[in-house]
Amino acid sequence: MNPAGAVRRALWTITAILAASASPATAEVHAFVGAELIPIAGEVIPDGVLVIEGKAILAIGPASSVSVPAGATVHDASGKVIMPGLVDTHSHIGG
Repeated sequence: MNPAGAVRRALWTITAILAASASPATAEVHAFVGAELIPIAGEVIPDGVLVIEGKAILAIGPASSVSVPAGATVHDASGKVIMPGLVDTHSHIGG
């Protein structure tokens, strides 16, 4: 799979999880571990951890400094690239 396809697949996975979350009070916590994280502001994180709950990013950073909360659903994202916070306003969905 080409790098753009990997990014697209990672973004769709995160979007699907966020869309399926009911409300912040009952939302599950998900942790994506091992991915290369490209934050919108800041340096690339080669071995990163992204923790989300509902529609909110709880934590992002290197695996050495971000802990996965107990009870979180862990997703192995090794070899993937995730760009948390990216909003793609160009879409053909629903149009």
